[in-house]
Amino acid sequence: MSKFRAAVMQNLIVLSVRGFKNLKGVAQEELARLDLRSDSMNMWNARLCGRANLTTQDIVTLMMVLPGAMPGEEAIQRFVEVAEGTVAPPKFWDFPDSSARRPTL
Repeated sequence: MSKFRAAVMQNLIVLSVRGFKNLKGVAQEELARLDLRSDSMNMWNARLCGRANLTTQDIVTLMMVLPGAMPGEEAIQRFVEVAEGTVAPPKFWDFPDSSARRPTL
């Protein structure tokens, strides 16, 4: 269960960061330029597209170069609960693919 929850949390972080970047008009190239680690462009591409796991270094980098992009604890808890199917998605849920309770066809 902890691996599932970690994957769900990573998914929310990526969705939040990508949404924040798009809202603020920050290109992925800009994020890579702000991150002084080597090969940051390829690294961020892999992480923000779900091909690689985020690290604690990534998380702190995001917090420092894109303040406000990280989801809060309450948002993460809600996202996990919806993904697990323990609570129904709130009205106007922006993440229909994350819901364990999908309508039947």
